[in-house]
Amino acid sequence: MSEYHKKAYNLFGGTSSRIANPDAVFTFGSPHTLYLYHKEEGTLLSLVELIENDNWYYTKASNGCGAGFEHTTRAEYCLETGSLTDAEHFAYKAVFKAKTQNQLSLVICGNLCLARLAVLNGRPNEAFNLMDKLRLEVEALGNPILLNSIDIAEGFIYGSLGKLERIQKWLQDGDISQCNLFHQGMGINYIIIGRAAILRKSYPELEVIVETMREIYKPTNHIFGFIYAGIYEAIAKKHLYGMEKAKKVLLPIIQLAQADSIITPFAESMPELEPVLQEIKRTHDSEWLSRVISLGERFKKGFQKVNSLEEIEPLTEREIDVLTLLNEGLKQTEIAEKLCLSKNTVNRHLQNTYEKLGVNNKTLAINKAKELRIIL
Repeated sequence: MSEYHKKAYNLFGGTSSRIANPDAVFTFGSPHTLYLYHKEEGTLLSLVELIENDNWYYTKASNGCGAGFEHTTRAEYCLETGSLTDAEHFAYKAVFKAKTQNQLSLVICGNLCLARLAVLNGRPNEAFNLMDKLRLEVEALGNPILLNSIDIAEGFIYGSLGKLERIQKWLQDGDISQCNLFHQGMGINYIIIGRAAILRKSYPELEVIVETMREIYKPTNHIFGFIYAGIYEAIAKKHLYGMEKAKKVLLPIIQLAQADSIITPFAESMPELEPVLQEIKRTHDSEWLSRVISLGERFKKGFQKVNSLEEIEPLTEREIDVLTLLNEGLKQTEIAEKLCLSKNTVNRHLQNTYEKLGVNNKTLAINKAKELRIIL
């Protein structure tokens, strides 16, 4: 592809195509660009470097289509290999550059990267807010391919955090008739379909989904697809047949991932995968495995924050009103006046809120309520 882009660029002699334009869905609907292109074990870094060096030929020839792709792939590479600070830096660059040419498909990819980073950095509420804002932007455009793309991006986040009810129904059900992705992007949706089966604890179904994944990924050798399929199969085997079967399945997938230093898909599966990884660590310890477990511990903190919501007594409507106004900067006397309450009543609502949230001041209460999405 890169060689033909260079030829086109040279043939245009500094001008650009009258046919290719920025309206094309550059990612074919996939919210993860490296999923599309990583097809040869051990070549992930060289692939990213090639894209960084040569993407501008296509962007120039096509009037801006693909702007930001070079930063997107670097961000995804850093994320998948555990370099979180660099991943955040390049993801922001990707989003900013993609927006200059209205490349919403790449904006989705950059934001998925940022959302996954937010979870790994213990800020799941930030990830949810990113997805909510992005959905509004995508729905305003109304492109069915990009609507599927944001469905899948949300599925990555909500699925890894155990929120089955927030995954789109067609992905929960595996209803491929609702999938509008281009052929090149097809198959990434099964990563979410498999995650939904895990959350339903439907392990025989998960085994069938894994078989389908492997059939789809085999002709094009989608390595990220194979990694997720292997993780899912190990989870299914653990529940259905025991730890030894799970280890046997996961060991070759670990070898595949190690060839490119990929660790994050394992870390994001830690709530289910940790017993298998710890068992493997007894006999196959390595620096790679230590990095996976360390990153997995970071992921579990975000996971626990989200899932602690069920342990909190719900706030009343009036308590939420008071906390919302407090977040807007109003003092207790101003809140009392606005809500037609006495100051003592406002103070009582606040004390009840602090007790329910397990905090002792307004700053902690506001931060906790935002993390739990009680207020925005």
